[in-house]
Amino acid sequence: MRSVRTFLASFLVLFLEVALIRWMPAHIRLLSYFSNFILLASFLGIGIGCLLAPRRVRLFAWFPLLQAAVVAAVYFFRLEVAIPSSTDIFFSSGTAEKVTLVESTRLLPLLFGIVAALFVTVAERMGRAMASLPPLRGYTINLLGSLAGVGAFAVMSWQQLSPTVWFGVAFASALPLLLDGRGWRSRAIAAINLGLLVTSLVMVHALARGAIWSPYYKITVDRSGSETIISVNNIFHQSMARVDEKEYFYQWPYMAFGNTFRDVLILGAGSGTDVASALMHGAQRVDAVEIDPAIIKLGQRWHPQHPYQDPRVHVINDDARHFLRTSTRKYDLVVFALIDSLTLQSSFSGVRLESYMFTEESFRDVRAHLQDDGVLVIYNYFRERASRRRRMCTKIGRISR
Repeated sequence: MRSVRTFLASFLVLFLEVALIRWMPAHIRLLSYFSNFILLASFLGIGIGCLLAPRRVRLFAWFPLLQAAVVAAVYFFRLEVAIPSSTDIFFSSGTAEKVTLVESTRLLPLLFGIVAALFVTVAERMGRAMASLPPLRGYTINLLGSLAGVGAFAVMSWQQLSPTVWFGVAFASALPLLLDGRGWRSRAIAAINLGLLVTSLVMVHALARGAIWSPYYKITVDRSGSETIISVNNIFHQSMARVDEKEYFYQWPYMAFGNTFRDVLILGAGSGTDVASALMHGAQRVDAVEIDPAIIKLGQRWHPQHPYQDPRVHVINDDARHFLRTSTRKYDLVVFALIDSLTLQSSFSGVRLESYMFTEESFRDVRAHLQDDGVLVIYNYFRERASRRRRMCTKIGRISR
């Protein structure tokens, strides 16, 4: 039984850590850009909890209350950040969701503290469970439980399961650790804690209602007339409408060069508007590369021109850089189609974001896929100063010689 408790506590620590890193930024936009704060808070809490384990202070009974506090902070406030700055900062929700404005100097410490306290309780229980076993056996079970926690969340995320399932699994793994006491007092505390966990799960489910959880985002869809709007993590991401109702740049390459592109590669194809534009202008083959499988499915279902159903289109669910490195096909036109992940990850993360697409190495890979008279087209909303745009053009100029 001691081995089972050690496994469950180790599983809970890692599973809950990655779940919160994924879940909280989906509702609090600031954390989409500074998600390392959750990681650092969890590391701090785990360290303190393990240090407190030999004291046998039994903090795990507070876990349901602190977990409920984290969920309630997200549920009731939908906190949004207000950044006092003398420089231009472009933030837009793209949604009508009601939020509570909190200055960043108050928001981050609040979230950091409450998440750290949560992991103090879980890690303290894990430390006590490991101390009850021989060292080698304890560390082995701890390692297996940790790997199982990360692996289980990875599978759930890839299967696009909702946070209700994530937290249901986390709470189920916590229950045996909460119910191991005896006596009426322990049973009363256990009943209260069970009620807190159920309340937390209800709030999590309410927040997840109506959303699609892809491996990368919380996605919501709003159909308004002839246009379908896709938002990710409560931020406008893209919209689906007929090409002639969209911005001019979707047709600009063909207006500038004519309908001369037979083979077209769209990187960051999204829900398919760029693909529909290429088909309208005579493309005979379009390879559409999009990393998010949920957005591909939305395009297949809701795009009014149904570009992904066209037999000339080959949909490729892959990372753009990986596709460029592994494909050998050449194209008349390569389009960087508004590539924008809208979130940031640590530089130590294995997630490849669009930042790596705007490098000299990436442009060299694109050049290798172009026909001798091929064209590379990049369009995006660049809010940076002109000097940064010039640097990007300089990179392209180097590889075009």
